Amino acid sequence: MTMNTSEWLVAEAAGLAKKEKDYKKRAFFEYLAELCGEQGKRIEQAESELDGRLWNPQKW
Repeated sequence: MTMNTSEWLVAEAAGLAKKEKDYKKRAFFEYLAELCGEQGKRIEQAESELDGRLWNPQKW
């Protein structure tokens, strides 16, 4: 399985958060990882919804 952009960004932000000593920067990277994870989920849901709507024979 290949890593998509959202997964890569989450991993990078989480890694930076673990390495960071400053509280504010660590909190920023942790929130960035959380935000990117949620954004990735929403993109996947929107793509799935679009696929479902396009291939619905009842609406043809």
